[in-house]
Amino acid sequence: TPLCPARCDGWTLQGGCEWRPSGGRIGGAIAFNGRDACVVIPRPVQDDLTIAFWMKTTQAWVGNQWYEGAGLVDGECHGTGSDFGTALVQGRFAFGCGGRYDKTVASTRPVNDGAWRHAAATRIRSSGMVRVFVDGAPAGSGTCDTPSFTGPTRMTIGCIQTGISYYDGLIDDVRIYSRALSTSEVGA
Repeated sequence: TPLCPARCDGWTLQGGCEWRPSGGRIGGAIAFNGRDACVVIPRPVQDDLTIAFWMKTTQAWVGNQWYEGAGLVDGECHGTGSDFGTALVQGRFAFGCGGRYDKTVASTRPVNDGAWRHAAATRIRSSGMVRVFVDGAPAGSGTCDTPSFTGPTRMTIGCIQTGISYYDGLIDDVRIYSRALSTSEVGA
């Protein structure tokens, strides 16, 4: 059972967010304008985790680290080593985490082709293992540092949590779990 959306009370739409009751991958979706739209949620995870959602965009974005990309589901905290998040980086889905060093793991293929794409990232704290998935298939992996992600008290959907780098596109069915889903669970 995902922690979000079931127990993520207090979701707040900000800026130019628009709920579209139809046209989503599963029912409705939230449209983000790439300028000032985001959803603010309480941070529901800090150790093992999975962040999964559907996205649809043609946005191109430069940068190499996740916090330089267009924020998707993010908990970046400038200057702290216990932050994390997902972003669109050079047209690819990426998960990044802080610690003694910052690490970003990006998908091997682009996701900004205007089609609905399922994006998921998992993290196992004890080993630092991070995996990213696109459309249910493994698309990249790496190792991050292993702190608890306690830096952010909140997360944002549609921008980097510090209020920069806004996403332009649709996001649907955001799910956040307090464990790393297996490859078969992500693909289901």
